[in-house]
Amino acid sequence: MNTRFYSVLWDIVAGVVVALISYFILEEFELKIAFMLISPLPVIAGFIRGKSPAINRFGKIARMNLLFFVLFLAIVNGVFYLILILAVALIGTALGIYIRLKLPGSTYKSMGFLVLFFGSVLLSGFIVLPAWLDSMMWKEVNYQAPEFELLSLEGDTVSSLDYRNTVMILDFWGTWCGPCIEQFPLLEKLYKEYEGNHNITFFIINPQVGGDTFEKALNFINENEYDLPFMNDIESMTYKNFNVYSLPRLIIIDKEGQVRFSHKGYNQSDNFYKIFHKHVDGLLNQP
Repeated sequence: MNTRFYSVLWDIVAGVVVALISYFILEEFELKIAFMLISPLPVIAGFIRGKSPAINRFGKIARMNLLFFVLFLAIVNGVFYLILILAVALIGTALGIYIRLKLPGSTYKSMGFLVLFFGSVLLSGFIVLPAWLDSMMWKEVNYQAPEFELLSLEGDTVSSLDYRNTVMILDFWGTWCGPCIEQFPLLEKLYKEYEGNHNITFFIINPQVGGDTFEKALNFINENEYDLPFMNDIESMTYKNFNVYSLPRLIIIDKEGQVRFSHKGYNQSDNFYKIFHKHVDGLLNQP
């Protein structure tokens, strides 16, 4: 086998290693932090694999990032997020190769390019990405909330009519929904902060979809130490009437019975806590 074959093989291996490390970083860290930790990896890989002056740089960049396209297309939630990560991978790889080939003895120029690259990553990860997540997840709406009835864990029927003139928080979740479970500690914190305020009511609703049953929901609740006011949705009617159809979904209803805000999905990097307080406090302060 010729030298070119081994070179192509090592390019692919380097790309696979970078992609797998990046995947585990994304699994373990908050998105903003993970984004920053991932960014040096393609630069290092590009620098290591950019040693041959006769290479086809575009082909090498493509080979080293092939798994990024395949892997992250499958796991990433959101086109913008996908594009941003792939852009960092491609640009970082190209920068590493360029520094190795064109700037081997120019420390200042190399440092300048690296500062520019990581500065752009920092700006994107801590400003652009969170702003995009907020805009995608939070929606401001204004329509009359349908009346609903829920079933408490004790078997009592709870009606929305009993909570008129209060701000109502509806959170739809499932036992099989990973982001729903990740969101619970933050919801619990928010619930306890408003506990005792009779102008706000929380409903943590299992709509019994996706294979969930009352028994499954009850087992999950009993196995975990949450103080949240869990409810079951009778025949998934509330879920259907609010046109939810994806979990998690949080809906905020004002004192006049109007749906004012909706939050879809959950990601640790969006400013959920801060924006929730802003929206809810604003509605509570309305006369």
